[in-house]
Amino acid sequence: MFKKLLIICVIFIIFTIIIGIYYERILNRIDDYAYEHQDSDWAPKVEFTIGNFYYFMRKYDKATEVYEWLLTFYKNKKFDLRGDVQYMLGRCYERQGEISKAESIYREVINRYPETDAAKGAHRRLMENVDLEPL
Repeated sequence: MFKKLLIICVIFIIFTIIIGIYYERILNRIDDYAYEHQDSDWAPKVEFTIGNFYYFMRKYDKATEVYEWLLTFYKNKKFDLRGDVQYMLGRCYERQGEISKAESIYREVINRYPETDAAKGAHRRLMENVDLEPL
């Protein structure tokens, strides 16, 4: 039993190292493919997922870059995730210590998308974070 557990742990560690080394390349290829198909319904969702991946990997600068690009590129196009993207951009700014930018974005999300989960999350961030001034 111990031998099987040890083998599983070693495989997991090797897999984690490989993913850690190649994840940038993988994300870049996915990003390139989504960009080539930018008029599709799924491309902005893929880009948003890439931004979320960077966020959860604590690469806030890269996540910020992706979210800002999404908001700029799809500015005049139909884009259902705009509130979610703005909310996550606020989270990035908050993590990077840019509290006034985060607060501004949270307020914008609440005003523009009041009945969404993004607005609820933005309101919660304003209320929970001592550094952010509540509504």
